[in-house]
Amino acid sequence: MKFKYELPWEIKRKEVRDADEERILLNKAVSLLLNETYYGPRPCISTETIRKIKEHLGSLEERFFKITNGLDPFDSLIVQDIKANMKAVKSYLDYTTDFKNKNVSLFLYRVFGQGIYRSVISGVKLENYPHELIHEYKKAMFEPNSRQIDSEAILRAQQEPFITLKRQLVKEINNRKEIVNQFLVNIEFLKSASKKDYFLELSSGDGTACGFWDGMNYYIDISADQVPCFKPKGQDTYVFSKGDLTQTVCHEIMHAAKDQISRNMVPNGLFPDGEDYVAFIHSPGYEGVSLYAEKLIGTQISKNPEKFGLTEKEAKIAELSRLTYIPRKLQQLAYSLYDLERWAYDGKENEKDRLPRYEDFPGYRLAKASGIERFRKDPNNLDEVGLEETLLQLSYLAGQKRIFSIAKDLEKMKIPQDKILSAISTGFWCSGKAQRRFVDLYLERVKGK
Repeated sequence: MKFKYELPWEIKRKEVRDADEERILLNKAVSLLLNETYYGPRPCISTETIRKIKEHLGSLEERFFKITNGLDPFDSLIVQDIKANMKAVKSYLDYTTDFKNKNVSLFLYRVFGQGIYRSVISGVKLENYPHELIHEYKKAMFEPNSRQIDSEAILRAQQEPFITLKRQLVKEINNRKEIVNQFLVNIEFLKSASKKDYFLELSSGDGTACGFWDGMNYYIDISADQVPCFKPKGQDTYVFSKGDLTQTVCHEIMHAAKDQISRNMVPNGLFPDGEDYVAFIHSPGYEGVSLYAEKLIGTQISKNPEKFGLTEKEAKIAELSRLTYIPRKLQQLAYSLYDLERWAYDGKENEKDRLPRYEDFPGYRLAKASGIERFRKDPNNLDEVGLEETLLQLSYLAGQKRIFSIAKDLEKMKIPQDKILSAISTGFWCSGKAQRRFVDLYLERVKGK
């Protein structure tokens, strides 16, 4: 990929560079702990890893004593970001290792910033949840989902019609890639895009219907479940429901773009390269940028479906999918937060004497908040998921909140889309406040270009 704006950013003060390198070691230790607790086949948590995290936190505290005033504006933002990084790590460590620290709302505030807990709990209430939009979306996808061929049959493709369908599916996905690349060139975010920049791969998705960007191996994985193949009622030929595919490809391509910009333009601490990537720290900015890019292309799809090779019906599905993406996460998230709070103690009770109350169970609380009795009577309707998965899903909400707020400010200032995308795509900022100030520095440098 070649970008319109390619601006290198360097740390000037040695003490700040050293702190930034120490931050990388801290995040590697945290990432290892997450691997021990979440990403492996089963937990195998080491207290030595926790000790290393605390050691790096202490080392960073000592380094900050050596950093004097009079910092360059960018250097001061790096310091602010490292402190936000440390605050999130401390909060995670305190919450998961200190029995008395069980305030879920405060924990999320320290990790993601103000309003995340309230956004989830308030968002599921009967008067706030977008029931009509959810209904419209599910109704639009009802026929494709009800009549679709199992994606595994297409991916295995040993005979017709599956061989032809697989060929058509691969062609359609690659066509979406070209359409998205051209959109990003048209809004002047990209100067050009090459087929060699990254490649697309199909997977079954295990029914999850999601894609992902693999920055280590530079490819985008698209689940075949995201493009339901079905035979409409009364027809003899198969079709693909590709309404949401364009936005999904755009989302993943923006991950690739953010990776490439950050790899080449910012200090190492602002580009977590694999081992030092910590989802609850880095994902909000990562996902927020991609969700904003989806909004940009989704708006254009709604205005001119034919330009993007879609029918009006497919464009409507794309719009509904985008508008309901975060709301579709909220009921599970609320259930997960209530489940975390079920184990909260006020420190005054004897754990052995405390009996679980019916009112504490997450299904009961979600039913009461949402007005949907199903959650009370069928608690297994939602999943009991681990803390790290809950934090990962919350990062989408936190990212949308942060990046959309920054972009809204810039849109009011009549800043062009190419500059907005370039500014918010540069660096993996932990602190929303530091990122907002960086955007101002960035726009000052590209003024007049």
